[in-house]
Amino acid sequence: MGFFLAGLSFTGSEGQLYAQSGISDNVLFGVPQGAFVSKEVASSRIDDAIAPFKVQMELLDPHSPQYKEANAHYTYMISVQNYFLNGKTVPESIGEGLKDIAAPDAFGLSRNTLLTYKQQVVNLLKV
Repeated sequence: MGFFLAGLSFTGSEGQLYAQSGISDNVLFGVPQGAFVSKEVASSRIDDAIAPFKVQMELLDPHSPQYKEANAHYTYMISVQNYFLNGKTVPESIGEGLKDIAAPDAFGLSRNTLLTYKQQVVNLLKV
């Protein structure tokens, strides 16, 4: 499945549409390489990392771009945590969680933004 709109090519992947921007699906959603912390440590780090996003979302207008960004970060990290708590490895969970926020109808994030979010979580969860 695919279509072209306003200079962007969209292709279907697992029932979702992703805008093409030169970042391959493998880079974006693939399993990151390297040594990662245990699931217990990862869970603790994520809990610590989402605390500021929770506070921001309580204080911000839900229709503001800042709220949307905080919510996207929060949702991604919770999704990563849910994947590894339900049996995936920590690195597998990083790519899987990103898929949850990548659909244009979810948050409308660019692939560059998604890659930035992924790298932040990789850095957070590496040994």
